[in-house]
Amino acid sequence: MSKSVRSIRLGAAAVGSAALAVALLAGCGSSPIGSASTTGGAAGTQAPSGTATSTATPLVQPTALPTYTNNPTDRKNVTQTSCKAIPGGWSAAGTVKNPGKAEATYQITVYFTTTSATVLGGDTTTVKVKAGGTAQWEVKATFPAQPQMRCPMPGIAKIG
Repeated sequence: MSKSVRSIRLGAAAVGSAALAVALLAGCGSSPIGSASTTGGAAGTQAPSGTATSTATPLVQPTALPTYTNNPTDRKNVTQTSCKAIPGGWSAAGTVKNPGKAEATYQITVYFTTTSATVLGGDTTTVKVKAGGTAQWEVKATFPAQPQMRCPMPGIAKIG
């Protein structure tokens, strides 16, 4: 192997090692909740003194979220028609239909998340639906909401 090919290979290896070290160090450390890197909010700005400042509002993490049962085949019977702010929190509502020939009970769990998928709250409701019927459902949660939220439904199941 010629001396110039060996030098190129050693130089490429050194550059690759340096890039890997930088990438690993960038992932180290901790970032407090509410910093621009964890909330998906506005990006921080670099102050002249070298300290970062953030324009993001600190998020309050929920202390407990509801557990849920999920049955993907039951999802087709549940529709969400609203996801909106309410005083002190957020609300999701919709309809559930029962195509069966007997009364059924559905359990619907909604998580309230930021637009960056940080869960801030959630709750579960249980709805009885007559055979062949349709019923309204609503889930509300009280928490310090962000101006824009999403209402995913991780748990939908017919439980009775």
